[in-house]
Amino acid sequence: MTDQTDNFPASLLLAELHIQCQLISESFNFLRNVSNQLVENCSGRFDGVNYSPFLIIGHCTICLSGMAAIRKMLFHLDRKDPIIRNRCARLMELLGNPDIPYLSSAMIRNAWEHLDERLDEAIPSTQGRVVSPVYVSSFEPTKEMVTLKRFDPKSFSIWFMDHQIPLLQCETEVKLIFERVHQAFSKLQTTTFSVYPA
Repeated sequence: MTDQTDNFPASLLLAELHIQCQLISESFNFLRNVSNQLVENCSGRFDGVNYSPFLIIGHCTICLSGMAAIRKMLFHLDRKDPIIRNRCARLMELLGNPDIPYLSSAMIRNAWEHLDERLDEAIPSTQGRVVSPVYVSSFEPTKEMVTLKRFDPKSFSIWFMDHQIPLLQCETEVKLIFERVHQAFSKLQTTTFSVYPA
């Protein structure tokens, strides 16, 4: 057995990754249930669906925030601080350097985080058009409609205007991180692993 005090930093970081994966997983399951109800419903809308659009968009937000948090924990993203850069590299090493192209992509950043700046850019081109701030339906919006926050149950994806995040691919990678976190916890029972320089 190792001295668990030495592994406290690594254990704490793994615990945070575990929390984010669990939150995302719970929201994925919720959104999948909603998707099934909407797609099976011939109207494509909310007849017989027991959840409000705002609750659905709330779970989309949890997914986006959790995936953005994982990305920041595992990738330095051109941040200059050597502590951050070393921590990201060491944590990825502890996880076995998983191949997660979607979670590492810039498209996974929280697409709704800088809403004010995106609206500044979008407003000039949306004047005179129909705007739906929240759109949840198995039907595509019309060409005349501008949607801000959107959940598409057919493609199982989140949209902000024309920016799409495919959740199925992201879910596969979140499951991989979840598995690697459990493996890493087991490794720390017998191995000392330093995340930060001495």
